[in-house]
Amino acid sequence: MFLSRLRYIVVAASLALIGVAAGGCGEQYVGPPADTPAGQLEYARHLLERGSYYDAISELTLFTAENPGSGLLDTALFYLGEAYVGRRDYAMAAGEFERLLREFPGSGHAPAARYSLGVAYDN
Repeated sequence: MFLSRLRYIVVAASLALIGVAAGGCGEQYVGPPADTPAGQLEYARHLLERGSYYDAISELTLFTAENPGSGLLDTALFYLGEAYVGRRDYAMAAGEFERLLREFPGSGHAPAARYSLGVAYDN
Protein backbone atom coordinates (compact mmCIF):
# COMPACT_ATOMS: atom_id res chain seq x y z
CA MET A 1 0.00 0.00 0.00
CA PHE A 2 2.75 2.44 0.94
CA LEU A 3 4.68 1.69 -2.28
CA SER A 4 1.65 2.11 -4.52
CA ARG A 5 0.81 5.39 -2.83
CA LEU A 6 4.42 6.56 -3.15
CA ARG A 7 4.39 5.56 -6.83
CA TYR A 8 1.19 7.57 -7.32
CA ILE A 9 2.76 10.65 -5.71
CA VAL A 10 5.94 10.34 -7.78
CA VAL A 11 3.98 9.94 -11.03
CA ALA A 12 1.67 12.86 -10.20
CA ALA A 13 4.61 15.09 -9.29
CA SER A 14 6.45 14.13 -12.47
CA LEU A 15 3.44 14.91 -14.63
CA ALA A 16 2.98 18.24 -12.89
CA LEU A 17 6.62 19.17 -13.52
CA ILE A 18 6.37 18.14 -17.17
CA GLY A 19 3.24 20.26 -17.54
CA VAL A 20 4.92 23.30 -15.99
CA ALA A 21 8.02 22.86 -18.14
CA ALA A 22 6.04 22.35 -21.34
CA GLY A 23 3.73 25.25 -20.60
CA GLY A 24 6.63 27.59 -20.09
CA CYS A 25 8.43 26.57 -23.28
CA GLY A 26 6.02 28.20 -25.68
CA GLU A 27 5.46 31.39 -23.76
CA GLN A 28 8.74 33.22 -24.15
CA TYR A 29 9.87 34.73 -27.44
CA VAL A 30 13.55 34.45 -28.13
CA GLY A 31 14.54 35.80 -31.51
CA PRO A 32 15.61 38.90 -33.37
CA PRO A 33 14.41 42.24 -32.02
CA ALA A 34 10.90 43.00 -33.20
CA ASP A 35 11.93 46.54 -34.19
CA THR A 36 13.29 45.41 -37.58
CA PRO A 37 11.20 44.02 -40.45
CA ALA A 38 12.87 40.62 -40.12
CA GLY A 39 12.32 40.70 -36.37
CA GLN A 40 8.66 41.67 -36.76
CA LEU A 41 8.12 38.80 -39.14
CA GLU A 42 9.93 36.33 -36.89
CA TYR A 43 7.84 37.46 -33.92
CA ALA A 44 4.64 37.05 -35.96
CA ARG A 45 5.76 33.55 -36.97
CA HIS A 46 6.34 32.76 -33.30
CA LEU A 47 2.79 33.87 -32.50
CA LEU A 48 1.43 31.80 -35.36
CA GLU A 49 3.27 28.68 -34.21
CA ARG A 50 1.92 29.19 -30.68
CA GLY A 51 -1.61 29.32 -32.03
CA SER A 52 -2.06 33.00 -31.12
CA TYR A 53 -3.83 33.66 -34.40
CA TYR A 54 -5.44 36.99 -33.50
CA ASP A 55 -2.11 38.41 -32.31
CA ALA A 56 -0.32 37.02 -35.36
CA ILE A 57 -2.90 38.61 -37.66
CA SER A 58 -2.43 41.96 -35.94
CA GLU A 59 1.36 41.79 -36.26
CA LEU A 60 1.26 40.62 -39.86
CA THR A 61 -1.32 43.21 -40.92
CA LEU A 62 0.88 45.90 -39.37
CA PHE A 63 3.93 44.42 -41.12
CA THR A 64 2.25 44.52 -44.54
CA ALA A 65 1.13 48.12 -43.99
CA GLU A 66 4.54 49.32 -42.77
CA ASN A 67 6.67 47.35 -45.25
CA PRO A 68 4.86 47.38 -48.61
CA GLY A 69 8.09 47.07 -50.63
CA SER A 70 9.81 44.57 -48.39
CA GLY A 71 11.42 41.47 -49.81
CA LEU A 72 9.69 39.63 -46.98
CA LEU A 73 6.17 40.65 -47.99
CA ASP A 74 5.43 37.31 -49.68
CA THR A 75 6.33 35.50 -46.46
CA ALA A 76 4.15 37.86 -44.44
CA LEU A 77 1.20 37.26 -46.77
CA PHE A 78 1.67 33.50 -46.53
CA TYR A 79 1.79 33.63 -42.72
CA LEU A 80 -1.24 35.92 -42.71
CA GLY A 81 -3.18 33.41 -44.80
CA GLU A 82 -2.12 30.61 -42.48
CA ALA A 83 -3.21 32.64 -39.44
CA TYR A 84 -6.65 33.11 -40.99
CA VAL A 85 -6.84 29.37 -41.68
CA GLY A 86 -5.98 28.81 -38.01
CA ARG A 87 -8.94 31.02 -37.10
CA ARG A 88 -11.07 29.16 -39.65
CA ASP A 89 -11.71 32.40 -41.49
CA TYR A 90 -11.31 30.79 -44.89
CA ALA A 91 -12.57 33.74 -46.94
CA MET A 92 -9.88 36.03 -45.50
CA ALA A 93 -7.27 33.28 -45.87
CA ALA A 94 -8.18 32.85 -49.54
CA GLY A 95 -7.80 36.60 -50.07
CA GLU A 96 -4.27 36.59 -48.65
CA PHE A 97 -3.20 33.51 -50.63
CA GLU A 98 -4.67 35.02 -53.82
CA ARG A 99 -2.78 38.26 -53.19
CA LEU A 100 0.45 36.37 -52.65
CA LEU A 101 -0.01 34.41 -55.90
CA ARG A 102 -1.00 37.55 -57.84
CA GLU A 103 1.82 39.79 -56.57
CA PHE A 104 4.55 37.15 -56.11
CA PRO A 105 3.90 34.30 -58.57
CA GLY A 106 7.54 33.16 -58.37
CA SER A 107 7.69 33.14 -54.58
CA GLY A 108 9.00 30.10 -52.80
CA HIS A 109 5.69 30.16 -50.90
CA ALA A 110 3.62 29.92 -54.12
CA PRO A 111 3.22 26.10 -54.16
CA ALA A 112 2.11 25.98 -50.51
CA ALA A 113 -0.13 29.01 -51.08
CA ARG A 114 -1.83 27.24 -54.01
CA TYR A 115 -2.48 24.22 -51.84
CA SER A 116 -3.71 26.34 -48.91
CA LEU A 117 -5.93 28.31 -51.28
CA GLY A 118 -7.55 25.03 -52.32
CA VAL A 119 -8.05 24.13 -48.65
CA ALA A 120 -9.62 27.55 -48.03
CA TYR A 121 -11.97 27.16 -51.02
CA ASP A 122 -12.91 23.68 -49.89
CA ASN A 123 -14.07 25.01 -46.53
